[in-house]
Amino acid sequence: MIQNKKKFTLWIFLSLVWLCVIWGHSLMPASVSHKESSGIFEWLHRFLPFLTHGLLRKIAHFSAFAILGGLLSAAFMQCDTFSIHRPIGIAFLCAFVDETIQLFVTGRSGQISDLWIDLSGACVASLLLLVLRKLRKSHRSES
Repeated sequence: MIQNKKKFTLWIFLSLVWLCVIWGHSLMPASVSHKESSGIFEWLHRFLPFLTHGLLRKIAHFSAFAILGGLLSAAFMQCDTFSIHRPIGIAFLCAFVDETIQLFVTGRSGQISDLWIDLSGACVASLLLLVLRKLRKSHRSES
């Protein structure tokens, strides 16, 4: 059962908006996507000379799905019983669809390795929120 329906709805809405951003990028042809990430790469490379374009793209995958995992976890933390399986399962399905979309876009390819990177980002964010939640609860009980 949902404890706070307004918060749950807000977090789900934000998750859907973010998912549209993710899938919107997946729908970009490779030439457009490469041009977009190249601008970011050039700027970051001045500060991080070890950074490669490929590494930046993997970090982007991880980060995008970490945000999604965090948003989904925040939503499901509004339920009486929180199970990390819900946000992770949904993030996995979203990552699967994301990589499948790329199979049909010019110059793009869906990669199993990217699916695992996406899922790792969602897991890290979900676990981090879970730990923070437990720390906050233990801090409140001590006060």
